[in-house]
Amino acid sequence: MKIKATLLLIFSLLLSLSMTAAGGPGGKTSLFSFDEKEADAAVSHLTEIEQIVKEENLTLEELEANHTELLAEHTLLDSSMRGPMDELPGNIPPFVWGFCLGLIGVLIVYLVTDDNQQTQKSLLGCLVGSLVGGLIYGASALLTVQ
Repeated sequence: MKIKATLLLIFSLLLSLSMTAAGGPGGKTSLFSFDEKEADAAVSHLTEIEQIVKEENLTLEELEANHTELLAEHTLLDSSMRGPMDELPGNIPPFVWGFCLGLIGVLIVYLVTDDNQQTQKSLLGCLVGSLVGGLIYGASALLTVQ
């Protein structure tokens, strides 16, 4: 009985917090509002870059090589943003492979990348996923024993 009352209290607290975050019942919040003019101004330089790419039929590497001043002016594309993630299947981070698929995900990352750092990240994901699964299993076992 105490567990049901505790769960009801937690659920009520979470519900009231979510209503407060959403601006209350029927209320509006500025969290999800934005100024369209400000957003248009922030991405207006992309039109110029898009026109150059369409006119000259450029790849990303060619754009970086031939128009570095334009890209540097807007700090738009940085080659350091691309990395070992490009070689993983579906560009899924190694942590997620380990978290969702466990040891099979670790094996996939190991075979695809041959990178110890990526394999360690997937192993960490596997451990975290196992802990989360164990906690969920333990909590459900405790709730069913009444």
